[in-house]
Amino acid sequence: MAVPEKVAQERQARHRQQVKLHKQIWKLYRQGYHKEQIAQLVGVSSSTVCRTLERETPPPPRRRSRSSSIVDPYLSYLALRWNQGCHNVARLYEEIVAQGYTGTQRTLQMRLHPFRRQVARPVSKQTVIWDKPPSSRGVALMMVRPAQSRTREQVAYLDQLIQSNETIAVVFKLAQDFGRHLTKT
Repeated sequence: MAVPEKVAQERQARHRQQVKLHKQIWKLYRQGYHKEQIAQLVGVSSSTVCRTLERETPPPPRRRSRSSSIVDPYLSYLALRWNQGCHNVARLYEEIVAQGYTGTQRTLQMRLHPFRRQVARPVSKQTVIWDKPPSSRGVALMMVRPAQSRTREQVAYLDQLIQSNETIAVVFKLAQDFGRHLTKT
């Protein structure tokens, strides 16, 4: 328990230092110093000064990134199977155990929880990692990317998406045609 507390204290100290630096840069800027002068006085790069001056408020404490899970190596396969219609956790558990998964069925069930919230929409590895489907920009990039450059989960996601909406199917075909045209010229 001492290690996490120490880590938390170190994070708080780093954040306090960032806030102090932010206030110092803004104080000097308001006093009329140029960005390059502030960088020299404070001991940071001029790009750091510019980035700091883009925000008037000090940065919030950083959130910890998601830690990895024993299920993560199987997410692509699980997304593919889920999009194929297999939503039975016990069945999926058996399938990935055969592939070498050593975790529990409960762990798998908890990890697949974001899939259940997608109801009729296709899922991808990102559904679990970011707990949401890919952005519209991400989907657009998937669509124009050559087929051989897509991951399995991207292929499964696009297949499900195309089958679910006729307009998206037309857009996908046009995007593919456009991409092929660009590579010919």
